[in-house]
Amino acid sequence: MSEDTASALWERLRLVESALENHSGDAALKNMEDLFQLIKAQKIPFSSVCQIALLLQNFCVSLLFSHNLPAEQLTALPTGSMELLENSVREYVTETLSRIGRTEENIDSIIYKVKQYIDQNYSTNLSLDALATMVHLSPSYFSKLFKREMGENLSTYILNTRVERAKFLLRTTDKKAYEIAEAVGIYDPVYFSKIFKKSTGLKPKEYRERSGADEMERKIKS
Repeated sequence: MSEDTASALWERLRLVESALENHSGDAALKNMEDLFQLIKAQKIPFSSVCQIALLLQNFCVSLLFSHNLPAEQLTALPTGSMELLENSVREYVTETLSRIGRTEENIDSIIYKVKQYIDQNYSTNLSLDALATMVHLSPSYFSKLFKREMGENLSTYILNTRVERAKFLLRTTDKKAYEIAEAVGIYDPVYFSKIFKKSTGLKPKEYRERSGADEMERKIKS
């Protein structure tokens, strides 16, 4: 590549590293986007792009070590395609930013924010990618963080939340099982019945009947 191109690439790489050092997420990601746009515009050989990506990865690792943080969660860079490489570098940068800026207090804040969102939006499509984006973390790192803090997988927590809401609706409404399934964000009645029984030991209809009998007994005793 020409000297001017090499100089431009180095300058953009330096800007990404500077933004990382200053914990500036927006600037780091913007400069990284500019870096890859220049790479594509100048048609830089893929082997050279891999070297640039490795430099950025090594900088992230060094930055983590300087904050006394382990880097074992960072995986090897893929070399299959430009898209895979770019996405992997973006994930490195995002995870590095999230980790060097974390404290015990804001970990609690992150998980509380997601938990509250799930509790209020259990009927919608709650994907790992969307929830991770909401708290500015990569999906893989967010998934590990959620499980570590909550003691269960994100998907398990979402499913349990939906089942608990379904139990409430079965006890307090006359809605049919398929209507309740849809109301809690599960659109396959057969799957809903299956996971409900796995969680409670009863099919939705049996749970409603059992709850009705228990309520009647409670009223008689009172």
